[in-house]
Amino acid sequence: MSNVNAQDDNVLSDEMRMKANMFYLDAVNERLQNHHAEAFELYRHVLDIDPGHVGANYDMSSYYHGLNNNVESGKMLKTAAENDPENYWVNMGLVQLYATTGEQDNALKTLEDMAEVYPSNSTIMLMLEDLYLRKNDYNKVIEVLDKLETHEGENTMIAMEKIRIYRMMGNNEAAIAELQRLDKENPADVRYKVMIGDMYLDEKNYKQALEIYNDIYRQEPDQLSVLLALARYYETTHDVRKYNEMLGKIVVNNALSDDIRLSVMQEIVTSNLFEAQENDTTMVMSLFDDILKLPQENTQMAELCARYMISSDMPKERVKPVLYQMLQIDAEADIARNQLLIYAIEDDSDDDVRRLCKTAVDYSSNNAMYYYYLGVVELREQNFQDAIEVCEKGLTKLDKTSNIDMVVNMYAVIGDSYHYTHRNSKAYEYYDSCLLYKPNNVVILNNYAYYLSLEKKKLEMAEEMSRKAIDIEKDNPTYIDTYAWVLFQQQRYEEAKEAIDRMLELLDGQYTERHATLLEHAGDIYSKCKFKDKALDFWDTAKKLGSKSATLDKKISKKRYVEY
Repeated sequence: MSNVNAQDDNVLSDEMRMKANMFYLDAVNERLQNHHAEAFELYRHVLDIDPGHVGANYDMSSYYHGLNNNVESGKMLKTAAENDPENYWVNMGLVQLYATTGEQDNALKTLEDMAEVYPSNSTIMLMLEDLYLRKNDYNKVIEVLDKLETHEGENTMIAMEKIRIYRMMGNNEAAIAELQRLDKENPADVRYKVMIGDMYLDEKNYKQALEIYNDIYRQEPDQLSVLLALARYYETTHDVRKYNEMLGKIVVNNALSDDIRLSVMQEIVTSNLFEAQENDTTMVMSLFDDILKLPQENTQMAELCARYMISSDMPKERVKPVLYQMLQIDAEADIARNQLLIYAIEDDSDDDVRRLCKTAVDYSSNNAMYYYYLGVVELREQNFQDAIEVCEKGLTKLDKTSNIDMVVNMYAVIGDSYHYTHRNSKAYEYYDSCLLYKPNNVVILNNYAYYLSLEKKKLEMAEEMSRKAIDIEKDNPTYIDTYAWVLFQQQRYEEAKEAIDRMLELLDGQYTERHATLLEHAGDIYSKCKFKDKALDFWDTAKKLGSKSATLDKKISKKRYVEY
């Protein structure tokens, strides 16, 4: 920073000037040590001696600016500038002050003066450009850029900025001329040709634009920038077939990053699902098919494809391969696994449920749902010990946020597995746990009551549970049968008949294989109530429906109820 004082020697003696400078150095020293109060007083003392001292005025202006006293700050900066008009830092301080106080014209005038003194200073030139742009003085902006080129030499950044300004001015001819110059100087860089084509396209000079694009395309058919330009051209000219053709080339182009490719497909999906008059599934799926043949680093593209297919109501058999591809990319892609599991349950495919859940269990997934459904499959296939073990493992995956229904369901699978292996005391422990969590779980209430009735244990408790199940689902034939059988085991035959008649009324003669046991019970109850012929009819029907009862043939042959 210059400390040259423009005052006449007659006004300030060398001795006084030296004294002012000494105090100034002391002030600077205090400021550097963050002793600002002391520095402030020393600066004031300097100005008492030499009111035009450049350094003291400049530094004091900063203090006043910090105190939000822009008037005093401005006065001191102007004084400093008057005494050292070519001082770079003083003038930059003035520019910043003017910018703060909204005095754009003063800031501009100061910068213009500085530009004369420092014509090669790019910072000044860029600040000038910004102020001219704010005033929409585009010709002045071009002048500034020309001066920058004079001092720095031609470079792409300046040329591209000039092109941008020419376009803002509406001077496309000048912009194209600049682009043509860049293209001539950089023949291997096709982006300038593409930009020229883009300008013609914006001007609706479609013929000229297409000629330029096609010229590039013939030479470099895999050049991403020209593919994008052609896609824009065909979209603008409403050539749907050509537009889709270009999209197909773009999304499989090796130069396209995975993020951009995903972004492009997201736009296409959104457009077809929500914006287009008709969802062109053939075109979109053709693009996805080509993309998913490429190596996939993550599941995002396959997931987008699957979501699109589901949203477009495509058959699940068509969606499944994409979901399985997601699992091949990432074995822990639970979004895919969950959807496949839904399909497997809908199709009643135990093999698919087992395969999907077993993989998740093997990598120790924290999702208890997989353990539960695997347990259900093991139970259905009578692998009772496996069902117990997988559900017990699943229970360790539960926490305070887990769904209570999942806890109850796994307890139920374990309880059923113990029941079918004749470990009923253990089964009842788990059923009790189920009802502790869900007192109104109708399936547990019914099954628990029925199993107790078969053992003729705790029949009053069984009756209470069965009655509760019927209160919840009044017209369920199976639950009414359980209630009738509990009453039967208590030798309350007439009450049992009332209940079983209600069950028969609900079935209305529409019997299937799963009703065989219910009809056998009806025969047993009718037999005890002395309706032998009717009892035989029920037993015969149960036999025809495939009942596996060990005593059914005896009942039929003896024409009466037998227990063993």
